Amino acid sequence: MSEVTPDELDDHPEYRRGQTIGRRGLERRWERELRGEDGKQNIAVDAKGRELDKDTQEALIPENERLVPATPGNNLVLSVDEKLQRAADAAFPGRAGAVMAMEAKTGFILAMVSRPSFDSNKMSGRISRAELKAISEDPLKPMLNRVMNENYHPGSTFKAIISFVGLESGVITAGSSVFCGGSYTMGNHRWRCDKPQGHGSLDLKHALAQSCDVFYYSVGDRAGLDAVADMARRFGYGQPTGLDLGREIPGIIPDSKTITPESGSARAHAINAAIGQGEINVTPLQQAVAYAAVANGGDILLPQIVRRIEAPDGRVIRDFQPQVLRKLGLKESSLAAVRAGLYAVVNEPGGTAWRSRLQDVEMAGKTGTAQVMKLGQKQKLDPTTQAYFSRDHAWFVAFAPADDPEIVVVVLNEHGGWGAEAAAPAAAKVVSGYFKMKREDAAPVPVIPAPPLATSSVVQ
Repeated sequence: MSEVTPDELDDHPEYRRGQTIGRRGLERRWERELRGEDGKQNIAVDAKGRELDKDTQEALIPENERLVPATPGNNLVLSVDEKLQRAADAAFPGRAGAVMAMEAKTGFILAMVSRPSFDSNKMSGRISRAELKAISEDPLKPMLNRVMNENYHPGSTFKAIISFVGLESGVITAGSSVFCGGSYTMGNHRWRCDKPQGHGSLDLKHALAQSCDVFYYSVGDRAGLDAVADMARRFGYGQPTGLDLGREIPGIIPDSKTITPESGSARAHAINAAIGQGEINVTPLQQAVAYAAVANGGDILLPQIVRRIEAPDGRVIRDFQPQVLRKLGLKESSLAAVRAGLYAVVNEPGGTAWRSRLQDVEMAGKTGTAQVMKLGQKQKLDPTTQAYFSRDHAWFVAFAPADDPEIVVVVLNEHGGWGAEAAAPAAAKVVSGYFKMKREDAAPVPVIPAPPLATSSVVQ
């Protein structure tokens, strides 16, 4: 919120100097619903501005015009759960990044965290030049909503999508095996696996669980870049998700028409894309929508954050319902195979997120560690900050319960390092917190017996 500008006053005569207007997020999108109308009191004064006596007031101003009461605006009832929002904020372990929790079957957002943030009260009132400069020049960009306005290489979280590319195109089956010797070669170029000594022979389930790069290099190479791009776009990558919360960037999904000869061949791009590297960039919001589709059986949902609009008296003006934007039409066998792999990531020994498994609920998900480019010396950053910006991004995307998913959680820890260590434990805390709150809400309220009535006795 901030004060209206002179230009806005010219364009919107309903505003007056000194009034505030929504600038970002919900306040801007729903400004007209939230604003209401100011009241006013008409008073008769003399030439010097002095209020006239009561009788003169009543003679000059009709009774129905003396006082016009203010009209309150409508209320937005959000899908955000305050307890889960606090839990997600507390669980995030890094300096910068995002946490997001969404209902897997409806698309309603339960928590949304972007770090670092800033004190919005300062931006709504008077802020000093020094304070504004500190915020605007902070290399971590605290005013950036990382959930939907920044994109990143998805790293190995993208292997779930590549699994569908292979399964749906017939390049692989759930039982197909690929031998990993520690690297994959195309011509004179060699792509390394995350395990230098190799994983040996792996099928899809174990390739996902252990995050074998060579398995996915092979699938991407055989399927081709355009098949990868087509499946990614079906899942909602490379385009805005439609969340009605202001500007949203689309991310980047390369195909044979968008790459340049200088950036390498389409085959090389496909191999890089197979492990979520190269030119692919996605937002945490897109990750939530895509993994929700894996969890719910193939529905691409519209992410929403407003459940309903209520009048000041509580009357429901508009009730928002879940919206399925499209159905992926994936084979049930493909969904089952990928879910089995994501389950193994967390719940089977050797899975990359084995140490983040939960005792009270079975969670499925995928770790990701996305390589980043080192910043050049022109950034003029101190050595400590330079070292931080050169570290990999850490991802974990999860849904739970694994057999009947209710919630999808995305954690992106910018420059956090390894996804299994710097993102998966935070996601596990959010998932655990969700089910703990659910149990508490379902628990019966204890009945406290009324104290016994006071009695008196008289001794004769």
